[in-house]
Amino acid sequence: MKALYEQSQTDVYYRLLCIRALRWEYGSVLPTSIRFHMCAEELEWFNQYKKSLATYMRSLGGGEGLDITQDMKPPKSLYIEVRILNIYHGLR
Repeated sequence: MKALYEQSQTDVYYRLLCIRALRWEYGSVLPTSIRFHMCAEELEWFNQYKKSLATYMRSLGGGEGLDITQDMKPPKSLYIEVRILNIYHGLR
């Protein structure tokens, strides 16, 4: 019986990890085809996770917020081009 209970906990945890990954893949609104296969508790957990992530993102970036769900793929190049707007003669 204990093994069955532990297996059940593992299954629930794995399912929550999958639901968390859906937030990063699809954004804050899940497609109907995915929501159809989720129970009410899973939808509630997804909504709470979505709210927690939104609160965290608003706290970043000096009060302006920072969307950490954008640009999930790394850049193709390791180098960036920097353009100078003003030249200050005191800086070298």
